[in-house]
Amino acid sequence: MRTMKKLKNEEAIVITKADKGNVLVIMYGESYNNEVENLLHPDTYIKLRKDPTENTTVHPVEELKDAKDPGKVHLHEARQSKAFAKISLAIGDEQQQHVQHLSSPKDVWEELERLFAPRDSKLRILQLRRQLYAEKLENCASVDAYLGRMNRIVSELVSIGDRIDDGDVAMTILCGLPKKWDVVVSSMCNLPESELSCATVKCRLLAEWQRRIDSDVSSVEADC
Repeated sequence: MRTMKKLKNEEAIVITKADKGNVLVIMYGESYNNEVENLLHPDTYIKLRKDPTENTTVHPVEELKDAKDPGKVHLHEARQSKAFAKISLAIGDEQQQHVQHLSSPKDVWEELERLFAPRDSKLRILQLRRQLYAEKLENCASVDAYLGRMNRIVSELVSIGDRIDDGDVAMTILCGLPKKWDVVVSSMCNLPESELSCATVKCRLLAEWQRRIDSDVSSVEADC
């Protein structure tokens, strides 16, 4: 499978072309999955099913077959409108500009796939590597959020066949820290090579983040 990520709220929209059939995979937060699943209906031309081994999967199929039944047509149109609204709210501004002229969930997903789901895994690896190297702690609310972003990118790289060394991940995480973390970075870079692992870096950064929070709280209390 070929995968692409980018959505608001640090979540991701994953659009995947499966090896067989025209299959799009949309990944939201857990609660959003349930909302979308409730909106889509078997009679609509977008069907949603859950596979225990895959993300939420959407199959663009043909439109409503029983067009002679006014009730089904109305239900179809209502659910499509709601699904379209949910998708529009989920994608970021940078994706909105590409699909604002479209009027159905099917068309939106197909356009996003065409634009952002490269069939060449090497190209996708390049895109994800760039994201990985561009991540910065100062762009995140906390160390935990920063590490979460890094973990998601690394996991996707692994899922499409990129082998990224644990030590390289550790060094990339350190490279994303601002200058005020230089003392912490220096101390970890002085560790023996066998000890400089991704797990070690994560543990030390989380501990340092908590120490700084506690220090700030103590300073505020002292001022009071």
